[in-house]
Amino acid sequence: MKTNRSIFFLLTLLCINALAQNDSEQVARAFDKAKILLSFDNLKTALLNEDGKEVLNYIDSRTFNYYGGILKKSRTLDSTATEKLPLFDKAFVFITRHLSLKDKIGLMNDTSFFIYAVEHKMIDKIGSSIGGTDIDTIIISKDSAKARLMVSKQVQDILQLKDINIGLPGLYFYKERDNWKVNLTSQIPFTYAAIKYAVKNAGLSETEFLLANMPQESKEKIGSEIWKPIEP
Repeated sequence: MKTNRSIFFLLTLLCINALAQNDSEQVARAFDKAKILLSFDNLKTALLNEDGKEVLNYIDSRTFNYYGGILKKSRTLDSTATEKLPLFDKAFVFITRHLSLKDKIGLMNDTSFFIYAVEHKMIDKIGSSIGGTDIDTIIISKDSAKARLMVSKQVQDILQLKDINIGLPGLYFYKERDNWKVNLTSQIPFTYAAIKYAVKNAGLSETEFLLANMPQESKEKIGSEIWKPIEP
């Protein structure tokens, strides 16, 4: 976050310089970049503090709707439909159903479930957290923006392997109600590619790999509950 604050300061200087040159378009773009960096920093802090209500202020509607979709799938899909889910969604549904053994997830709405997911670090568990990362090279196009997500050299090497070749990860932002919001779901393709690579190396099916690596979040052993719709 120290890096982003330094960039924020530099962008503020850029805004002042643009104002001096009476360049309104450059001023608007500089302010937008500063707001994007600040939104990213605030989101990281809220996630670190496991403050779900605060996180809601910085994620976009796409992210919120994705979590709502996971809750709906966890409530309604039978074992056959669950097995057919994309790997990333399946992992999330498995974890949600297992956690329902000790918590009344079936009674939650989309908002309370999202807050719950943050407080129980479910974002970290499915590999879509932004903790420990920074962004740079922000490209803005009207009400959307893409920033390069700065990750470790090890992660970069994995993503650029011949079997994956997905390129370096980016993080998307969308302006909603005049505020820049982070789209956490924009990381899913990169996380999915990395998990697929790990599955292949493990010599397991996707489901076998997920079951072998699922965190046990309750005193109950992981069992048939992950295949069954959550009870209200």
